[in-house]
Amino acid sequence: MHQPDNLEPGPARPFGVTPDDLERALRDSFASATAEVAPVRHADPASTAIRRAKRINRRRSIAGTALVAAATVAVAMGVIQLRPPAERHAGPAWVGDLYPSILRSGDPTPTRFDQPDSSDDMRRQELALGDELPVDVVVTSHLQTASGKVVDLAPLGTVTQAHRADGGWLMVGVQQTGRSALWWVSPDGSTRELLPPVEAVVLANDGLRVAWLDGARLFSASVVRGEVSGAQQSAALTQGLPVSFLGRAVLMARTRDSGADEYAVWWPDGGETFKPTWNGTTVGIYGPLPDGHTVVGQVMQGQGERACLALLDARNALTVLKTACATRLKRDGAGTVSPDGRWLVADAETANLAALVDLGGAFKQRTTAATRYAGPPLSGEPVWTDANTVVRADRDGLVRVEADELAVDQAKGVEQLAVPGMKDGDHIVVVSKQLV
Repeated sequence: MHQPDNLEPGPARPFGVTPDDLERALRDSFASATAEVAPVRHADPASTAIRRAKRINRRRSIAGTALVAAATVAVAMGVIQLRPPAERHAGPAWVGDLYPSILRSGDPTPTRFDQPDSSDDMRRQELALGDELPVDVVVTSHLQTASGKVVDLAPLGTVTQAHRADGGWLMVGVQQTGRSALWWVSPDGSTRELLPPVEAVVLANDGLRVAWLDGARLFSASVVRGEVSGAQQSAALTQGLPVSFLGRAVLMARTRDSGADEYAVWWPDGGETFKPTWNGTTVGIYGPLPDGHTVVGQVMQGQGERACLALLDARNALTVLKTACATRLKRDGAGTVSPDGRWLVADAETANLAALVDLGGAFKQRTTAATRYAGPPLSGEPVWTDANTVVRADRDGLVRVEADELAVDQAKGVEQLAVPGMKDGDHIVVVSKQLV
């Protein structure tokens, strides 16, 4: 194509431009663009843009490092594949009468591993960026709602659990003494202590029940509209703390001298006394299936002491019902089960990533992969906003995973969400809500 002959040559491109020069130019550009318009939310929009760019570069660097590490392992093993392979947070405590269909398969456990995702799939997984918060979040000492409201939580101490209830929020706060209390937070910002500080407090993910340990007594009660009622209690003379709910049951955990955890279950309904049968083969609990007593967890199995994904019977001292050793997850890593019992999100065993597991595929031993990578490793307790969507904290804000979409395409279904006002080192807790 012929060029016009009446154009002067353009200015020479400056090559000696430093990052500081670029940042200064960007700030000048933003300043001139916003000088005659209404004030923006951030006093320095250039700084905001620069910080976001640096976060994106940091995430890409981390993802690239994970890819190199995973590829190195694969080459060392002589296999051109990547194998995706429990913090004590159990998933949503939905209770129903459904018998888990994944227990009906009598197929033997295979000795080979599931066909994993390829490195190409991992390489294509770029975290999309979203702008709106889908849930309320606690950022260190403040509650930030999805609608933009900010509530001061300084009186509560360090918030470890938070639930959106009718007319307010239920929160568990840990004091500097190490003791925990249950609080009610009203929309007007006022706070009220529902339970005074005790050894341990755990709130069910549906926000309808609470369990706590006070001295040598173990309690479980209902929570309705910010009031604790109908408490049932039992002696708890052995060491152990309530750490989660499994349907109507309370999951107890204690740490042995070796440093390993072991678990027991207390069923408070009917006035049952807590007589623990501590299970030392279970190394992690992810959460219950919809029947309320079949539990997804991890057990040690085989002479090689391999951690296997397992279905456990909460009514029978967490006895193993079925295993899926082909699905490789981090031993005693964080994880959560979806409300309908279809999905598990947990830390992968080898890569520095989280994994999405199709539980039906894992326990029925299908030949196709039942696992997909699901963004950065878990941090804190993930929260399901519906049966298909889970939101969790990340050092850069929040990560939202759409399970159905990710299961179809490894490159989709994972989204990074910025938290307004979040600073490095902030403690983030995702607020759960009633789903049924």
